[in-house]
Amino acid sequence: MSRSLRKLGLAAVLVTTLCVLAGCGSGANKANGIEKLDAVPAFLKSVDATRAAGDIEVTGRLPINGVRTTVVSRFQGDVADATLTSSAGTVQVVRSGSDIYVKAGTKFWSKFVPAAQAKSLNGKWTKSNIEGSLRSFKTFVDKDTFFRASGNIKKGAVVTVDGRTLLPIKDPKDNTNSSWFIGTTGKPLLYRARIGANANYVFVYDKGGVIALPPDAIDASTFQLPIQ
Repeated sequence: MSRSLRKLGLAAVLVTTLCVLAGCGSGANKANGIEKLDAVPAFLKSVDATRAAGDIEVTGRLPINGVRTTVVSRFQGDVADATLTSSAGTVQVVRSGSDIYVKAGTKFWSKFVPAAQAKSLNGKWTKSNIEGSLRSFKTFVDKDTFFRASGNIKKGAVVTVDGRTLLPIKDPKDNTNSSWFIGTTGKPLLYRARIGANANYVFVYDKGGVIALPPDAIDASTFQLPIQ
């Protein structure tokens, strides 16, 4: 083999290697044209893409019952979980199909149930149907929480956040007073959102990990929980 052919072969290997590392041909960096659509079709396209994503982690900071809370939610198929952390303690939520599980400490439960019952629930998983006595926790393990908008949404100018170009979609203050930021390359996924005046979320995809289902749980339908 001539020296020139050997050099050509080496160059081809280098190009192939660089393409694998950079994701050539994967479409990850290809413009998706979302900014060319009107606001409603662009929003709905992002909703569909985000709902279809198989592995999402969403970190939000928002007030819950007047307490500033950090919420980390994960979505994997029909399974989801969330961890709520605040000065009131830590609350864990898991959803699997039509079932929802909640685990919290005595301090948390004592705001909603008698002291003896709160103590008995300390650190234990409780369970109900998704529309049962624990349904107020569904919002933390439901993707639709992030997509409530009116028909009056408007597009903004494309912005760059953390090196990623995003299309803002905004709902006026007299409606939901929310904003969504959609990726303009690859799939039109949602990367940031502000829901209402005080809830801010960041979305990360394909982070990995497995959501574990609680091995056993106390049937919450037997409790009179005033947290509907």
